[in-house]
Amino acid sequence: MNEVDVWEVWPVIGRAWQWLCTNWLELLKALAAPIIALAALRVSRQQVEINASKFRLDLYDRRSEVYAAVKTLLGEFWADATVTPEGLDRFRKATVQADFLFNDSISSYIARMDRKGQRLISSTAAHFRGAENSPGRPTPLQEMDDLQNWFAAQGPEAKAMFKPFLRLEQPRPQSWWQRIARSLGLHPRRSRP
Repeated sequence: MNEVDVWEVWPVIGRAWQWLCTNWLELLKALAAPIIALAALRVSRQQVEINASKFRLDLYDRRSEVYAAVKTLLGEFWADATVTPEGLDRFRKATVQADFLFNDSISSYIARMDRKGQRLISSTAAHFRGAENSPGRPTPLQEMDDLQNWFAAQGPEAKAMFKPFLRLEQPRPQSWWQRIARSLGLHPRRSRP
């Protein structure tokens, strides 16, 4: 090994210190741009997270309005054992955006509830005016009873269907590897729970 004499290295350290003392302002200027860039990157990342949270909250608000309309229609049914045309109209107006806020299962459930509500109104009116049933079809009273039983069972059913859409859980943050892979268009393998 080569031995280094301290007295030979000391002048080099002295010159480096002298250069640093005379050029410290330029060094700070050179470091300022990367530091500002990192701070701006952090702020922009926080803005993305805030916007994602706001989007989830807005989506929750709109979805909860649709669920409230379903619960209101069911509440009106449970109060009077029937559905009124006015209540069904309010239900239709409040659930008009359901196709855009939920998947197809919720949309079809709302459409089925609308059809069954309309049929309940029709069969109730037919029963009270004494309409006769056509052969092979149930009487208005039988149809009314079937629809009332269906509506009576919808409280837990509606809750179970809407529950996955009305959670406000914070998504798990992605690791730096997942973010890089996603930006490159790669799909990293997911670990099993």
